[in-house]
Amino acid sequence: MKFKGQEKQSLLISKRERQGYFFTAPFAIGFFLLILFPMLKSFIYSFNTFEFDGSVKLIFCGLENYRRALMVDTEYRQLLLETVGNMALSVPVILVFSMIVAVFLNNNFHGRSAFQIIFFIPVIVSSGIIPMLFENDIIRNSIINAASAAGDKVSSFDTSGMTTMLLDFNLPSTLVKYLMYAIANILEIVNSSGIQILVFTMGLKAIPRQLYEASSIEGATGWENFWKITLPMIMPQFIVNITYTVIDAFVNNTNPIMESINTYNYSKFDFGYAAGLAWMYFVIILVVLAVFTGLSNLFSRRYQ
Repeated sequence: MKFKGQEKQSLLISKRERQGYFFTAPFAIGFFLLILFPMLKSFIYSFNTFEFDGSVKLIFCGLENYRRALMVDTEYRQLLLETVGNMALSVPVILVFSMIVAVFLNNNFHGRSAFQIIFFIPVIVSSGIIPMLFENDIIRNSIINAASAAGDKVSSFDTSGMTTMLLDFNLPSTLVKYLMYAIANILEIVNSSGIQILVFTMGLKAIPRQLYEASSIEGATGWENFWKITLPMIMPQFIVNITYTVIDAFVNNTNPIMESINTYNYSKFDFGYAAGLAWMYFVIILVVLAVFTGLSNLFSRRYQ
């Protein structure tokens, strides 16, 4: 027997579930119609080599493409280590920066909407047709080339003085190097944080204000509120942002692994080996995602 309140709650849950199915349906349809079949074909190609003698012939080679990538192709292994290393460095910085900006934007102050637009502009600029327009902009390319010829001072920071100052405070050298990495790459970090800021902001807005009011009455500080209320409540958004940031770092067009795969695929026409590289890369991405989400889940259990 259900009471009136329980029936209303069940109806609300059902309505939310229908809305979720509605919003995910376009992706599911597109995946099964446009993505699944090419994925299966590429998986088959990864176990074959191609011969062109008036027609295309598939020659089964087993795990040879994977053995070549792991045992023979030293360039691919080097690029893979660099890519994973850069990802491991950049993802925590992007997540921390995005959270700080989202907490800042969640406060009430004049000009908040303008700041939200400013932080989200890089997402618009770096997506769709706009990068292609920038790539063909002769004036912009001339300015960038001139800046590079002048020593690339526009896009880099001299962190030697700050490094010396922090080391004088007896901070660990590893921490100082990591902070200098974040400062030197601040433009790339801001450019990669738009979606994460938006997700964190939506999560923060969903936190009931009564929780903060009750904790303030009990004498909790803002720092305690962040660790005891804010962070536990936005852990689902945190995991979503981890997933998005890791995938974005791995499949970015400037990623050297992606460039290598495209070279074998479209320039050298070694389709079987390119498919093998892509599937190895796909598995590595899944492993990295499993590690990051596993650590996040372990951290979130502390607050349950």
